[in-house]
Amino acid sequence: MNKYKYKFFLFILALTMMFSGCLYRPDIQQGNELDDEMIASISLGMTKDEVADILGRPLITDPFNRDRWDYYYFLKDGKTGSVTRRALFIEFVDDKVSHFKGSAPTSQSESAPEEDAADS
Repeated sequence: MNKYKYKFFLFILALTMMFSGCLYRPDIQQGNELDDEMIASISLGMTKDEVADILGRPLITDPFNRDRWDYYYFLKDGKTGSVTRRALFIEFVDDKVSHFKGSAPTSQSESAPEEDAADS
């Protein structure tokens, strides 16, 4: 009987090792990566091309307002499940930056309830 318990134990051990690789969760990154250094290099009077050289073109453009660029960044860490969101809004007048506003990175744990978009 001990012989079968040993084989069963080895079988369970092999299954555990085989399925432990299935628990990998990759990081999910969407949007334009925005860090403090990139945002700090944006200044009033810069042209659209200069902004695009620093931040890239926005992934989503508003067809009704070509003088506003909205940048969004989302990162979900696969290990911890924490979510980081960031947004930057740039307005242009005569193809030059007239106003920009950026949000500080917001982080939340996966277990925390998501904020309603109308509240923020």
